[in-house]
Amino acid sequence: MMRWKKADQWLLQKCIGGVRGMWRFYSYLTGSAGEELVDFWILAENILSIDEMDLEVRDYYLSL
Repeated sequence: MMRWKKADQWLLQKCIGGVRGMWRFYSYLTGSAGEELVDFWILAENILSIDEMDLEVRDYYLSL
């Protein structure tokens, strides 16, 4: 578990707490290794959210 200080939480909220901040963060990551890491993280979250025992989504689960 990460231990965020109040100042860190405030800075994070200011930087990516809104649409403009998210777009700036996205443009910062574009074309870098960070972009690949974020893509991997999103894919991992998608995989973890799937019920692999559900026959209707099993093929999708296996394709990921």
